[in-house]
Amino acid sequence: MYDRRNRPQGKARSISSGTDDIQSSGDSHSQGDCTSPSTSLIRTSPLHRISISSDCENSLLNYYLDSFLSMILLPTTQPSDYADFRSYTLILALECQSVKDAVMSSSAANKYMLTGDDYFRRLSLEYYTRAVREVNHSLANLDCSRESWADPLILSVAYLYIRSFWGPDADKDAPKHVAGMQQLFKLRYAGGPSPVSADRSFDRIMAESALYHSFLLVMRSPFALNFHIDRTFLSRTLDLLEHHVYVEPTEAAKSPVLGAPPSIYRLILDIVYMFNSPSRADAKDYRKLRCSMDYWEHVLDSDASIFRDTEYGDAIELYILAASLLLDWMTELPHDSGPITLITLSMLGGSTTIHSDGELRPRWQVARALSVLRRPDTKCYWTWCYLSSWPLLVFGYAVEDADDMDLVQEVLHESRHCIGYAEMERIKGELEEVWQIRQQKTNERVCLPFAVPTHSRQRLIELPTL
Repeated sequence: MYDRRNRPQGKARSISSGTDDIQSSGDSHSQGDCTSPSTSLIRTSPLHRISISSDCENSLLNYYLDSFLSMILLPTTQPSDYADFRSYTLILALECQSVKDAVMSSSAANKYMLTGDDYFRRLSLEYYTRAVREVNHSLANLDCSRESWADPLILSVAYLYIRSFWGPDADKDAPKHVAGMQQLFKLRYAGGPSPVSADRSFDRIMAESALYHSFLLVMRSPFALNFHIDRTFLSRTLDLLEHHVYVEPTEAAKSPVLGAPPSIYRLILDIVYMFNSPSRADAKDYRKLRCSMDYWEHVLDSDASIFRDTEYGDAIELYILAASLLLDWMTELPHDSGPITLITLSMLGGSTTIHSDGELRPRWQVARALSVLRRPDTKCYWTWCYLSSWPLLVFGYAVEDADDMDLVQEVLHESRHCIGYAEMERIKGELEEVWQIRQQKTNERVCLPFAVPTHSRQRLIELPTL
């Protein structure tokens, strides 16, 4: 295994850093220029170029261009999309103070996670504070009739929530930034001079990023929601990606952020929202979900699986398995149980099922997911990629065997230290706390008759109210 941050780059990732023409003089503009209405958000004139005023800033910007960007975009990104997004981000960072500060903040946060040097943590917070102030000013003076309003503001907000997920404060500010991004996309979906275009790589990447991070917040607590995705944003974004970008599911193998077909994300969110809605007991809605889930479970077992040869086919497999497990859990809980935490599920025996011989055994989804994580030829994907974070949370709650817990813990630990993804550290800490609590209450745990694999499981088991 080697550090992909220092690996030889492909064609799209070998373009120059673009910082050769950046001047290090600090007298061209003061930081206060950004707060003037005449220079708010985007500057199209070369005279308004933002200066890179120190060796530290130059180093951070190069780190972003040469390393961090390749962590937050998947290697499956089309070379042309990667190059376009990289170049355009640099242009906006040199034209807009909020973009520059947000990019610097997220890059410094990642450097802190990788090095442990508190200097980068302080630097990240300094840039973050400035970026938030600049974004708030821009929002207060927002003029949606201007064609240029959207890109720099959307990019600034994106790197604010990226900093929150990747930096040392992963559980604090992400929800408000992601919710803000949803509202910005709603403004663009409503029409005007800056509509969302499926033909623009920037719009596609930002739409995927907004959807993925919204989804990630929901999956932190799927059966006791504390974050809600705006329905208009969700519907319009999924429709855009499903019907205009990834018309064929196999095309999602080239996704820069999602790593899986948008229809899988739609299914998982439908499962979550059905559990949290009054119509949870609606048989028609359930049959629709079950039909969709059966299709994806069939894809898993098909010798001609359309994802078998893709680089992140295993990630898609984990997504499907986690979704299937969530649907089983939803089915087996009483209709009037109300919100329920994953830790409660895990203590109710949600990791096991009663087989025909009367023995309690691991659920088929859990057993298969663990086998995926143990595949030696694809282990590096989980170490060097953020995609496994939420499935590891779900399966981490489901495992009970010490070796299985060690495996989940190992993947989370290695990923956090290889790419500096703080969300992995947050999940690892949460699971370790859950495992400790569960072990202390092992003798008190009530085992429920949870269901068996798809072909023989019984549904809608009536259980006592929790």
